[in-house]
Amino acid sequence: MTHFARTGAKAGARLLGASECINAQIRAPVSTAPRLELSSGSLEALKWLALLLMTLDHVNKHLLHASVPELFAAGRLALPLFGFVLGYNLARPGALASGSYSRTTRRLAIFGTIATIPFVALGGLGWGWWPFNIMAALLVASLCAWLIEVGGPARLVAAAAVFIVG
Repeated sequence: MTHFARTGAKAGARLLGASECINAQIRAPVSTAPRLELSSGSLEALKWLALLLMTLDHVNKHLLHASVPELFAAGRLALPLFGFVLGYNLARPGALASGSYSRTTRRLAIFGTIATIPFVALGGLGWGWWPFNIMAALLVASLCAWLIEVGGPARLVAAAAVFIVG
């Protein structure tokens, strides 16, 4: 059986070169899946829910000495909710052109630095200066997304480095 018969290619078809494959991938249709649409009120509700769950988890850890396991379990939902809202906002059409990435990363860096003071004071660090708080994780995610969105080989390497270090 020939290669063409096995792969279902038509007789007389030719194999594509590397540059032709890359160009074919660029022209490939993006996605036909329906776009997830959330109202701004739904996103606000998710942010407030995540904030409430995070607060309950912190109260349980620092004031109740982790005596309520249900609050600990509920608190584990905060990061995925914050991450979903951040990802949804950064995936909006025109986010790069409107400066959403730079505003988001600047705010996360500023408030993450401010939040590090009580985080360290409450004993949140395990190995000297590592790991940082949730805002640092979201900052790493937004920096990686921005570097990938802007594109180019150097920025992809930078995104990988940010991901590995972060």
